[in-house]
Amino acid sequence: MESDHIFREEFLGDWLENEKEFSCRIDTAENKKYLISLFADLDFPGADSSEIKIDSSYFEAFLIQYSGQYYLDCSPAIKRNSLDKMGEYAKAALLPLHRIFKVDMLSKDRLVISGINRDSLEKYLPASAVTIKKDLMDEDNIILTDQPGKLQKNILQNKKAKFIFSDSFILNRKS
Repeated sequence: MESDHIFREEFLGDWLENEKEFSCRIDTAENKKYLISLFADLDFPGADSSEIKIDSSYFEAFLIQYSGQYYLDCSPAIKRNSLDKMGEYAKAALLPLHRIFKVDMLSKDRLVISGINRDSLEKYLPASAVTIKKDLMDEDNIILTDQPGKLQKNILQNKKAKFIFSDSFILNRKS
């Protein structure tokens, strides 16, 4: 909900992942919204070892806080991605997916961002007797299709579910 959105200025800036596989810039947008520009080196099929493909992706994001824990709610920034050349009917066919990340601000210059680990989620659901509507997108990705309020209650606000956010990476502020 919009009333849950918070803004932390120390989140803004240029960040570099520990393994230097990607970097990002976090800027401010309107109404407590962030614009995240992500740049990553990717291997791609058929490339020789000297070829590197740079992926640049753009997300709009909101920071929320539950029980002292920060979460980042990200969705593609359609106007910043190449989708702006796509027709309105094609855009309407796209799913408005959000990605939720747990954020730990270790210091003003260090963040830990954790995504949902599919295997951990699959272990949590039967053990907790929680039922959440979901579907597989591919072998690595799962889409949670339940109502946002139910997802917040059963995942974000449930301390027993915190371990499902186990796909972590560390970001250090660029100097």
